[in-house]
Amino acid sequence: MSRVLITFIAFVLVLPGIPAGAHHGYGEYDESREVSFSGPLLELAAIQPHSFFTVSVTGADGKATTWSVDLPNQALDSFPLKPGDRVTVTGSGATDPKATKALLRKITRLSDGWSWERPTRSR
Repeated sequence: MSRVLITFIAFVLVLPGIPAGAHHGYGEYDESREVSFSGPLLELAAIQPHSFFTVSVTGADGKATTWSVDLPNQALDSFPLKPGDRVTVTGSGATDPKATKALLRKITRLSDGWSWERPTRSR
């Protein structure tokens, strides 16, 4: 049997035993960099490893940008939101300051003041 085939078989046998949780973290966000924006919800997506939603944000130049917001370990069905709802989002910005994504800290629906805030993490 060739060395490459033996290595491949060993890899396939060992891979299922490696914990998959390592890539489910939030290392792409900088907790010290707060971002805040408002606009209408475009999409809500409940997918693994975590849910997210998108918001259309109009800048001072009148140009719309789509922001993606990750929900930290929160079931999307607990959010009484729908596309079109105008919201204000506060979150941790991406480590890349040019990226239009955030990790949710707080969301407020502007029509009625409903809000949700992420519990503070202990360090």
